[in-house]
Amino acid sequence: MSNFDDRNRILDLIRRLDMAYTRGFLSPEEYGVLRRGLEVRLPPVRKSTVAYRPTRAVKARRGFKFKIAAVAVFIVAVLAAASVLYLMVFRAGPIPAIPLISKGPEFAVSGLKFEQGLLSMTIKNTGTADAHDLKVFVRHSKGEMLFLEAGLLKIQDSVSVSKTVQVDTSTGTVRLNIVVTCKEGTTRTFTYP
Repeated sequence: MSNFDDRNRILDLIRRLDMAYTRGFLSPEEYGVLRRGLEVRLPPVRKSTVAYRPTRAVKARRGFKFKIAAVAVFIVAVLAAASVLYLMVFRAGPIPAIPLISKGPEFAVSGLKFEQGLLSMTIKNTGTADAHDLKVFVRHSKGEMLFLEAGLLKIQDSVSVSKTVQVDTSTGTVRLNIVVTCKEGTTRTFTYP
């Protein structure tokens, strides 16, 4: 007989023994001794030597999760492409580079003052390259004027400028746009006030 048949035969004897005890045919001592004797002879269950194969339901769940992940990745890619296309089509001018990886001149304006028709400011090159043919324009309600023209502004160098600007002060408030540009293509606009 095989191990499986022996196990089934002993389990059947244990069931019969339990039934006889519940009907009162055996005393508790007799029942305990016989039950322990049968349990000792019960062969252990062997683990299957066949490799685990997932059921169809498990495979279907895995496939469904993969499909959901693929759809999510596709949606994110479509949204990213649509936003890039939107920026390329509807944005005026180039998309600004990330400042940490910028490889050109950048400008910072500090000390911006306008008192009694005299405009003064300090322009600093904070970028990673020299600025050639630096030009500063001042735009106001009467038009635009060239405020500064410099040949070269090196990295981390600054230039201070003060000039008179003829603007219309009859409205009480003066609004100026300062446009800093260079040959490398960098253009920045600063406003006063």
